[in-house]
Amino acid sequence: MSETLRNRQKQVAREAVIEALAGIVAETGSLDFSVADVANAAGVSHRTVYNHFGDRQGMIDALAEFALKLMEAEGATDLPENLADLPDRIGPNMRAMEKNAELLIAFARLDDQTNPSPGRERRTRGIIELVKKAYPNLADNKARAVGLSIRQIASSRNWYSLTREHGLSIDDAVDVATWALRLHIDALDRNDLP
Repeated sequence: MSETLRNRQKQVAREAVIEALAGIVAETGSLDFSVADVANAAGVSHRTVYNHFGDRQGMIDALAEFALKLMEAEGATDLPENLADLPDRIGPNMRAMEKNAELLIAFARLDDQTNPSPGRERRTRGIIELVKKAYPNLADNKARAVGLSIRQIASSRNWYSLTREHGLSIDDAVDVATWALRLHIDALDRNDLP
C-alpha cells in the first residue's frame, strides 16, 4: 500500500472519529461518553482512536480544531488583524457556525464543560492582544477584562446561547453581537472603561 493511500486512510479515520464525537455530544447533550462509544459510532477500533488522539481530552482538542477548519472553509476568520475589524467578522463567523450547527453545538457544549482547548486559549490571548495593540495606554488588567468580554461576545458559546437557548434567528444574533462589539469599541475610544 502506498504511503499516500495510508495517509488518506488515517485522515478519513480521524475525521470519522471527530464527526462521531460531535454527533454523540450534540445528540445526547452530555459529556458522558467513552472512547469505546465514539469508536463504535465511527466504525473504527478503539486502538485507532487511541492511536490518533491518545485519550478523551485529545479527542476534545481535535474537535475544536476540526470545527475551526470547517468554519474557515465557510468564510469565518479565526482572528482579525485589528480589533476594529472584529465587528465586521461576526456575521461571517456566526453564519459559519450556523452552517456547521451540529458540530458547533457539540464544540460549544464541550468547551463549556471541559478544559479550554488550545485553540480557544490562543484566540482568547489573541483578542486580549488586539485590545492592547489598539489601546496601548490601557492598563493590563483593564485590557484583559475588556478582551475577555469581547471574546465572550465573539464566541461559539454566545452563538449557541443566542440562537439555541434564546431562539434568536441567525440574523438577529449577528445584529446583536455586532452591536455589542461596536459598543465595546466605541466605549474604549471614549476611554469609558469598566
